[in-house]
Amino acid sequence: MFTRWRSARPRGVPVRHDGGGTVGRHTHLDTGMVTMSPQRPSAGPHHWLGLAAGHSRNADADHLLLGLVDELPLSNAALGQTHRVAPGRLGLSLGLPSASLAEAAFGLLPEVAPRLAVAGPEGVRGPERWHADAVAALAAAPEGGRAVLFPGAAGLPERITVAELLARTAIDAVRVLGGAAVGPEAWVETRGHLRPERLGATLTLRLAPARAGFVPFEVPDPHPCCGGH
Repeated sequence: MFTRWRSARPRGVPVRHDGGGTVGRHTHLDTGMVTMSPQRPSAGPHHWLGLAAGHSRNADADHLLLGLVDELPLSNAALGQTHRVAPGRLGLSLGLPSASLAEAAFGLLPEVAPRLAVAGPEGVRGPERWHADAVAALAAAPEGGRAVLFPGAAGLPERITVAELLARTAIDAVRVLGGAAVGPEAWVETRGHLRPERLGATLTLRLAPARAGFVPFEVPDPHPCCGGH
């Protein structure tokens, strides 16, 4: 049975203001940033795989990662990221919360995605031409990346408040470009496309002001791969 993405955090988590400039299960209204408080459980994985197939466009890399949800027994705490590993080429990474899940994925990936090079603790498998990129993605993964798969990412409504977004997903903080004020009751038009940046253990979603609230800074590709994701 394959595991679909579910929220890693209970709904209805209260958001409080600390007056210093962060909503956290804290909020820093004067810096244009809203974050969850440090006491929430971490959703960060500890066992990584690096992946590569010569992708040059985010949309194509995203399509592959999203497709793996249907093919692999992924944990609801898993993360899928993209990384710039060489000029014009992207690598990908999967982060899983246990060594057994990472080992299972390492064994299954060559079967479900034979054009994909996979790097893990046991070595590198798949097409040799992409081995270096997969190894580079594996090295970059623990430090951070552009998150495509993360707990709570699936099934969000097109319009959601900042507070609910933080409560339902593994996103730790939102930051508005230019430092515009944002509070927990502000509305976000998700466009079905949330790509937070991960730095260490923190996922931050960049927002841009819009007519009715805020929108993700990264816009969906107008010509998505395969018309899918």
